[in-house]
Amino acid sequence: MLHVLMKLVPLQKEGSLTFSLLGGQFLLGLIGSSSLLLAYNGINYSLPTLASAIGNLIPVFTFMLAIIFRMEKLDLRRSSGRAKVLGTIVSVSGAFIVILYKGSVIFSPSNSPHKNFTITSQQTKWILGGLMLAVACLLAAIWNILQKSLVENCPSMVTIVFFYTLFMTIQCTVFSLFVERNRNGGC
Repeated sequence: MLHVLMKLVPLQKEGSLTFSLLGGQFLLGLIGSSSLLLAYNGINYSLPTLASAIGNLIPVFTFMLAIIFRMEKLDLRRSSGRAKVLGTIVSVSGAFIVILYKGSVIFSPSNSPHKNFTITSQQTKWILGGLMLAVACLLAAIWNILQKSLVENCPSMVTIVFFYTLFMTIQCTVFSLFVERNRNGGC
């Protein structure tokens, strides 16, 4: 079956589709699907507003990973290097302030016996959702770095998109078979 798929997907160089490239595509699909699942669950536990605020961490994480993997050079003697570090620190601290501070409760029944438990439970869900969104942003940054290396090794974008979508579909199908309890499709 893989032989048939390789014939259908156009390649710029003959024999440029290797096992390591397919493994990279599989990893790209796994990281992409994990990032989406974490993001959707993070929004479920918190709010889309938090997701929007935390989404600004993707360039920060990508920048930090690019420095770690030596794809980007950081020169602290230059003003541009210091500005990059300062911007990274401000972005990360702002995102974590949004995660850890939700604000005070505006409406709550004053004579509810479970008032403190409800507030603590909501705060725990908010923090859990924010951490899920932060991990989703980290995975999106890893996805960007991995995709860049795949594009350098396989210049055909159609090949990358095809196998990324194929592997992500297979992974999500297997995941949904384990997670979904009602396999009849009914509500």
